[in-house]
Amino acid sequence: MLTRKLKKLIQSCEDKGLAIVICDDPSSDSLASALALKSIAEHFHTGAKIFYRGDIQNKTLFNLMEEDLNVLQSAADINGMKLAFVGAVPSQLKHITRPPSIIITHYGGDTRDIKAELKDIRSDVGTTSSILIEYLMRLNITVDKQLAAQLLYAIRGATRGLIINLHEFDLRAYLQIFPDADIGLLTRLEHPSVKSETFADLAEAIKNRMIKDTHLVTSVGYAKDPSTLSTVCDYLLDLEGILTVLTFAIGKTSIYIYAKSENIEANMRNMLEKIFGVWGDARGTPVYASVEIPLGVFETVLQGEKDATKSKALLFESIKNVISSKYFAAMETKE
Repeated sequence: MLTRKLKKLIQSCEDKGLAIVICDDPSSDSLASALALKSIAEHFHTGAKIFYRGDIQNKTLFNLMEEDLNVLQSAADINGMKLAFVGAVPSQLKHITRPPSIIITHYGGDTRDIKAELKDIRSDVGTTSSILIEYLMRLNITVDKQLAAQLLYAIRGATRGLIINLHEFDLRAYLQIFPDADIGLLTRLEHPSVKSETFADLAEAIKNRMIKDTHLVTSVGYAKDPSTLSTVCDYLLDLEGILTVLTFAIGKTSIYIYAKSENIEANMRNMLEKIFGVWGDARGTPVYASVEIPLGVFETVLQGEKDATKSKALLFESIKNVISSKYFAAMETKE
């Protein structure tokens, strides 16, 4: 029934077509799912555009999808278009006040108050990509090799190589799409080029790490490029016994915080919003999230003196202590 309803809603789009909106700083799962829905729309001769905000960490994936992606500057960008949320629920897209016609996502929170003409929200699957694969199969849509590789990459990434948080539904979807995939592209996506700055930041993060139970908090210090934080988190999650990682960097005007978890009961976006929401808006998903906090008056420490080494060291320790104490306390309370 949902498959027929999706087809009907897509075919009923006006001339401006379908706006597919995904969460801020989108994951590979959100991106692949959105591209799958765009393929479904185009199969039924309906134009569709994918909109997002924030950063895409995997540059190989970004370069691959660049022509399909549109930065959402304001609500005016999607005026007149039928609205679809993929890999996100309305509470994760607060900057959009218009209710969507379509919601397709995996989500473990309360969905009773969420309204949409088509609401396919599942808590018993590991990825949104798996759900979109089911739609593609039921609609008998041929999946090209590039899209198949991206869907496989999304499932593998969200389940840490088919090991963690993998449901039977996801495994069936994975096996269905595997014969169609460009394996060479899948390999390039899983092993993107890594900037030299990432290794320097990783070394700094290892030196600054603080661990309590399964939680690790660290910092890469003063960084020119905070985009390395997500990759640093991925490496640190490989440490034995670690399920959640929070790392931060201090920029010229802001503190950049990024957190990621392999604990399926944790919701990192809600956690960061609870801890740091008074200073900045948390963005992301239950698995990973980020928040940017203005330095405010502390900027003078970084800009006002020619030799501010001691002041910067003191500022770093103060920020590290505040972030780590608040995070560890919140995690202890939750548990």
